[in-house]
Amino acid sequence: MHLTAPVSFQDVLTDGLFLNAALDLAFDKAFGRVSTVEYNFHPPAGGPDAPVDVRITSATGIHDLHGTRVAVIEDEQWTWLTESTAGLDIPELSGTHAYSTELIHAARTVNAGHPVFIAEQGNHLAAVSVTLHDTALPWGFAVANGLGQVTPATDERRAFAAMQAALGIDDETAESAVSFAGDKLTSLPAQAPLRLDEVVADGHYRAAEQCLLYSGRFGGARLSLDWNRGLGLISHPSGAFPGFEARAHILATVSGGVFTWAWANPKLVQHPMARLAGNVRRFGFDHGIPALLRGHTSESTAKEQRLVQAAMRIVNVWTLETVKLDGETTGLVLVDAPQLQLPPLHPEVRAAVLRVPVAPGVDRNRALAAYEQLRQLQG
Repeated sequence: MHLTAPVSFQDVLTDGLFLNAALDLAFDKAFGRVSTVEYNFHPPAGGPDAPVDVRITSATGIHDLHGTRVAVIEDEQWTWLTESTAGLDIPELSGTHAYSTELIHAARTVNAGHPVFIAEQGNHLAAVSVTLHDTALPWGFAVANGLGQVTPATDERRAFAAMQAALGIDDETAESAVSFAGDKLTSLPAQAPLRLDEVVADGHYRAAEQCLLYSGRFGGARLSLDWNRGLGLISHPSGAFPGFEARAHILATVSGGVFTWAWANPKLVQHPMARLAGNVRRFGFDHGIPALLRGHTSESTAKEQRLVQAAMRIVNVWTLETVKLDGETTGLVLVDAPQLQLPPLHPEVRAAVLRVPVAPGVDRNRALAAYEQLRQLQG
């Protein structure tokens, strides 16, 4: 896979996306939990790429490694001190800039993805690139992890090509393991591979019947969340039906046209109501489905790919409600309660459900077979 030289700072960040994730996995495998890190800076202290002895004490023992100082940080200003950015005519890779985590990511990228630690050196801080020697790892898992950091604008093909070049993955191996549509990944290595459209098909008619039930019985419903109890109150503003409580699972948020899985939202990821969203991500890992591993997707793409419908099938919760989390953000919430259980399937209901068209590219025969099986199991 061909990789052109980066021409922008965004290119540099893209080039490090999967590569840095791969080296993070290698670091965790080699060291486990780190307790202390010690640094010994070699003189002369002022030149570029000053050598640094690094001693890591961790769960796997004491490790002495080679490091290189690539920048100094003083008064929240980052100043590059390295030759590793030479030849790249990108303003952010030379001189002094306001300190940011993006500069750390860039420093990793131009140093083969190796981790960069921030160390004290005299009256300032230093960014130290630490060289790892054993970087063998299942790179497919690294890509799956890295997808959690992408944005809708990320060129995943470029990010993969950069990792492939850095890790020496041959084209035949890469092409047999992953696939793309444009600049987006569509499949990853997995022991039990599935395609997203297959998961969508498996849930299509079951989700359609649930939608008919909910809109018919509880049309105009509103949801309010009790975050402390993990419940939602489903009610009608005019009292058209008795309100009831339901188990509530926040699946994702939509803000500014961006769909974000709850597991990728730092405000939600630790909340028990986001647990099922984490199950969706694990399903994506197990079956090599990039769409379930991207932390952030455009709202239009999420709708086109039927991500919520796929998630319903994965977690077996079928009623979707929305709730305003703040002025900018809408929560997509799956709710479950006895009042939402399907009744026995009557022929006229089945006929109405089967009139709901499947999305383009979804196998109707598979969808029908999955629906029949689910309804037999669920009564």
